[in-house]
Amino acid sequence: MILNIKPKHEDFRSCVEDIVASVASWWDRNHLLMYAEAWNFQYIPWNPSLPNTLGRRLWEGEDKTWLNISNYHGIKISFQKDIISPQDAMMLIKSQLSEHRPIMVYVNDYWCPWRKLYQKEHQIQPCLVVGFEEGDSGLICIDPYSTKEIKYFPKEEFEYAYKNCVTFQKVENYNELLIVEDIIRLSPEKLFDEKAHGNSFQSMRNFAYDMENTLDMNLEMEGSTFSAPKSELLNTLKYISRRRRQYFLFLKYIGEGYGIDVCRYSEGMDMSWEKWSIITNLFLKMYYLEDWKLNKKSIAGKIREAADLEEAIALDILNSFKTRSKR
Repeated sequence: MILNIKPKHEDFRSCVEDIVASVASWWDRNHLLMYAEAWNFQYIPWNPSLPNTLGRRLWEGEDKTWLNISNYHGIKISFQKDIISPQDAMMLIKSQLSEHRPIMVYVNDYWCPWRKLYQKEHQIQPCLVVGFEEGDSGLICIDPYSTKEIKYFPKEEFEYAYKNCVTFQKVENYNELLIVEDIIRLSPEKLFDEKAHGNSFQSMRNFAYDMENTLDMNLEMEGSTFSAPKSELLNTLKYISRRRRQYFLFLKYIGEGYGIDVCRYSEGMDMSWEKWSIITNLFLKMYYLEDWKLNKKSIAGKIREAADLEEAIALDILNSFKTRSKR
């Protein structure tokens, strides 16, 4: 049996999100409300007890993507932490497929025959199992992030590659009490929360200050090569940029699907996405050209611009949409 799930890929999605979008489309459901809390930012200013690198003190905040897609689109995603062995995973895969449910498996690229790192490097990535080969000789998979083709995963290599698995389940009557005004307020309210390390906009300004005054590129890019730059800071900057794009799409979906005028907020988030993309590209340029002093100042200025823009958008949303329910 092979489930007829078409691979869906967009540049603004992660490999996992591509799989979720593919499953949602197959079930004739949307997925964009899962980005209701994609807009976030957390940064801890330097102090002697913390790591020196900015990358280890910057993160995108709590991720509630899976909770939101369950609440708002009726797709429950469950991490099966007890399914440890590949043999147990194969049994669960058969059970899920017999109920017409695909299953996402995390596998080691070193043993995944269609991946670029096959027999070269170890890296854990997901794919979606949509069927079994006759005679149980292997799995039929899709991998939307890397290919549009259906792929065959030999059983012997899957047993070496398997790490974890995730199941999907349709939830009925999932949005009967959907209150759009409350959903729109989720991210802005969180951004102004003072409980952790100050609100997110002040955190952005603290980050800009440290970027300009304390950034050590040698530490941030340790282990990189010219052809393969890598660092926690670079990865998080890319992720922050992508999450702004996702929040922009969430707002567009709200506007088009529920007839609510959110144009100025979505346009603002589109501008913010562009700013964070520029910040990421300037960081890469700084690495390649080693023009650190000039580019640090330029990047810090762009971060402050993003903070001012996002703070104005968040205030506008909170002033325009009053809460209608008690959460």
